[in-house]
Amino acid sequence: MQKFPRKPVEHEQLDLFRPMTNRPQWKNLPAKVRHQVASMLAQLIAEFVSDQTHSKDQKELIDE
Repeated sequence: MQKFPRKPVEHEQLDLFRPMTNRPQWKNLPAKVRHQVASMLAQLIAEFVSDQTHSKDQKELIDE
């Protein structure tokens, strides 16, 4: 039996594992941006806590 050299088969890469994107590091962001993000997060957390407290108060009023 005669053996012939095989041609390399080229496969298309599926997009299952996308390359990592370069995300900015917190410490590399400008101080102004870090301050704005921290303020927005604090506001978001405060609103969430307020909503949870308000919801709990409403439930207690309904139960009474």
